[in-house]
Amino acid sequence: MTEKIFINDSESVTFDIPDEGAIGCFMSGGADSSLMCFILADLIVKHGLKTRIYPITAEMLARPYNLRCGYDVVNKVSLLTGFKFELHLCYILPNHVRNVSDEEKVLIHSSYTRAYGRCFELQTIYNGLTANPPVSAVPDTTLAKRQTCRDDINWRRDQQKIKGLTVPFIHVDKKGIGALYEKFNLLKTLLPLTRSCEAELAETSYFTKDCFDVRPKGQECWWCLERAYGFDQYVR
Repeated sequence: MTEKIFINDSESVTFDIPDEGAIGCFMSGGADSSLMCFILADLIVKHGLKTRIYPITAEMLARPYNLRCGYDVVNKVSLLTGFKFELHLCYILPNHVRNVSDEEKVLIHSSYTRAYGRCFELQTIYNGLTANPPVSAVPDTTLAKRQTCRDDINWRRDQQKIKGLTVPFIHVDKKGIGALYEKFNLLKTLLPLTRSCEAELAETSYFTKDCFDVRPKGQECWWCLERAYGFDQYVR
């Protein structure tokens, strides 16, 4: 089943979903993966497909909220769509405090996803990776730089399948993601359950606040600035 979803008059995303069998869905608890999860479940129900979805979350010591937010999002998507997910699969990644290279992270991710793919016979794994916003809108900060793997991948933005992954948002930045949240009426139901901020545990009162609550203007992490760019939700 293939369906094109329009963001505006000139932009769209295409979801290509098998009619049956099993697929994986990366679930970080962030806005991008949560929207992707919702659209997958919504289309499967809408078209009466027999496709099963296994949410997959990487648990990180530096981001202990990933699993919590991912779990809450999956439950909310079930309530919103009536879709029943399969087992929520998880694995542990090294703490971000440790100096782990991008190559090492890719190897760790790949080893787990290949194992899950074989075990649960996943036809593909959907990844909510998006394009970087313009540097003029969201510049690098001293506290966080743009996700380097996005830059490595952006030259292949015309392709949706990369190394066994299906990446429907590869050509869309956070502004497009915000428009899709509005299109599906998810701004008040799903978005509040997601988290992008990478500020530390202590300063955010155990991840209940974000940079815009606890840091002076101009010192927000890159992820909060990107989210503000996409959703126009923070004005000072």
